[in-house]
Order: sequence, then C-alpha cells, then structure tokens
Amino acid sequence: MKAMEMCAVKGCKVVNMSLGGPLEGSVEEDPECVLAEKLYRQYGTNFIVAAGNDGEEWSINSPGASPYVLCVAAVDWKTMETSSYSSRGPQARWYRDNKDAYDRDYQKYGGNFLKPDVAGIGGDRESQIVAAVSLWYDAFYDLVPDGFDLMIGTSMATPHCSGLAALAIDRGILSNIEDVKARMARFGEKSADKGYGLLTWSKLQ
Repeated sequence: MKAMEMCAVKGCKVVNMSLGGPLEGSVEEDPECVLAEKLYRQYGTNFIVAAGNDGEEWSINSPGASPYVLCVAAVDWKTMETSSYSSRGPQARWYRDNKDAYDRDYQKYGGNFLKPDVAGIGGDRESQIVAAVSLWYDAFYDLVPDGFDLMIGTSMATPHCSGLAALAIDRGILSNIEDVKARMARFGEKSADKGYGLLTWSKLQ
C-alpha cells in the first residue's frame, strides 16, 4: 500500500500490480481497494491489477476487485482460451458469501463492479511464456542468472495490459482506464472468465 501511494505521489500514470490477496470486506471496506479508489480520484493513477491464479469462480483478488482499477485475467497464447489457473468472477469470494452486499454494490457500480475487466497473455502449463524475473528468483529456479525464466500466471498477463494502457495514455489516444474499459466494451459484454476479452493495441484505437 505504501508503494501504491509513493507511485501516485511521484506522478506515475500507470502502475502494474502483479499481486493480490483475499478481499477483506466489501470494495468500500477492503484497505487496498479503498486506497486504489482514493489515489485514482486524487492523482489519476491508473492501477492495472492481476486477477489472481485460483482458477475458480468468485476468486478475484484484492485490489483487482475494485471498480477503480483494471483487473486482468490470463489467456493461453496457444488456444487463446482463458488459462486454467486464471481467477474468475464475477467478483471476490467475500461477495459470494455476502449476496446482499453483492447486489447492493452491483447496483451502485454497474459493469465496473464485475470482474475481471480484460485479459492478457499469461500462458498455461503447456504453453509457458518468457518473463523477466529478478536475478535471485531466476537463479534459484534454473541456476542461470540471466534475468529471464519460463513462467505462467495473471502476473505475466498484467504487464502486457499495463504496457498497452501506458502507450495509449502517453500518445493521447486514451486518458485513463475508464477509457480502456469503454473501448473494450465495444466488442461485447463482460464474461466472468476474461472480462471484455484480450486487450490488444488495435482495440484501443
């Protein structure tokens, strides 16, 4: 949370968050969701957040559950289907167990409340992707500290979407993640497994 705040104060427009955890209360109570909303409103910081790797319905993580972030699922680059491990919506487990709160917040936030929002290339067990990793992590797994490794996850998918959003905002094509969602909404309704679908440059223009 401190890192989120530091990024916002220093003027970062797009922040990749390849992390998450269980939602603690509603999106108006969970500390990370509350902070994401505050920083988005105050500084215009666009948080692009991994959905999670639980592979089940109602398994979206925080702060990806927030209506004020862009939540990213993963697709397999071989099949272009949702990756087996990718967390599904329509929201976090807390809302599955608190149906009244789900109905209330869906009524309040509409489509922005349903998650994930989009999908990125994350690979799958038989179709891993090359990912940049810290040297200590890389050397621990393959004993070759070259800064790259074969990995899968929504944490691999999220940087793809962060990069696309950053390019679009930098070039003045879009202003924020709300524009990203609006552009993607042209291609159909959200699904509980990959939101509006795979985010690509052509869809943002």
